[in-house]
Amino acid sequence: MKKLLGIIILVLLWFVPVNATERYHDEVNWTGKCFIQYEGKTVVDNETCEMTSRQMPRDDYDDFTIIVTKYVNCDDGSKGCAYFFYAYQSKLLEKYFYSIGYNVWKDSTRAGLTISPTDIDYYEAGQNVGACFFKEDNKFCFEFKE
Repeated sequence: MKKLLGIIILVLLWFVPVNATERYHDEVNWTGKCFIQYEGKTVVDNETCEMTSRQMPRDDYDDFTIIVTKYVNCDDGSKGCAYFFYAYQSKLLEKYFYSIGYNVWKDSTRAGLTISPTDIDYYEAGQNVGACFFKEDNKFCFEFKE
């Protein structure tokens, strides 16, 4: 019985990582406009940002993360600072949930603030299509990759 249980566990361990890696594609990178408003203050105003995701095309996934980055000069004038946020979509019991992870300070290297749950609104402006995640006086928008 112990041998059978051991074989079942080994088979499961063998196949689970393969199935998990098939779910994600190579990293996809693109540029587009983004907008960041935090606590009512506009931090990035429809400027060109860099986006990346491994769950593309996003319509194929119930759960996805898109990372949006706007590189800026640091307060001392040096390069290497950025505002960024993670836009998350997850699905639980047939309901979608949206949240944002935001770094707040441009010299921070990780998202220290989570805004959850957020509402989402999709937009079309000419050929540009994107999404805005928002809650109260916080708003995070980005353009999708075509």
